[in-house]
Formats: sequence, C-alpha cells, structure tokens
Amino acid sequence: MPELNHAELWRKLKQVRCIEGLLRRGLLLYALIIDGDVPVAAKALAVAALAYLVNPFDAIPDLTPLAGYADDLVVVIAAITKLGSSLKPHHRSHAQQMLDNL
Repeated sequence: MPELNHAELWRKLKQVRCIEGLLRRGLLLYALIIDGDVPVAAKALAVAALAYLVNPFDAIPDLTPLAGYADDLVVVIAAITKLGSSLKPHHRSHAQQMLDNL
C-alpha cells in the first residue's frame, strides 16, 4: 500500500477549502483510512484516490481554475462509490468533525 503523506494531504485539503464537496469527500476517505477496522484493500483504494487528489501532475492541472479539480472529484467520487459498504456513519461524522476544524 502506498505511503500517505499526512502533511501534504492536509495542505492540499486546506487549499481546496472553497470546493467543499471535494473537501468533504476527501476527508471521508481519510477517515476511512485511519480507521483500524477497515480492510487493507479498502484502505488501499482510498489512499490511491487521495494520492491522485494531492498529486499536482494529473489529467487536468490543479492550477486551472475550478476545472483543475474536476478530475480529482471524479476519482474521489468513484472511490467512494466503490467503497460503499466499507464507509460507515462514524466515518461520515469524523469527516464532518475534521471539516469543522479546518
């Protein structure tokens, strides 16, 4: 499983604060990753999606206003859809708490 750089993830999430939907979903994936009861395969998918989010060299560069985050949003939504049954209500509440603290 790829290593997740927590500092880089938080930097990126704070940077996209204005795009709340992407931020909320990114935090949901992060809440799943830090849950010790989630299977490794589910965590690997979540890490891959967040790695794509924080990588500035993706399909549409993040420097492109708003459109730069469109591909990131698609990847994050696809991961959340695939992870459906692994995502629990406590992940959503934890993600909301993290969003409130940003």
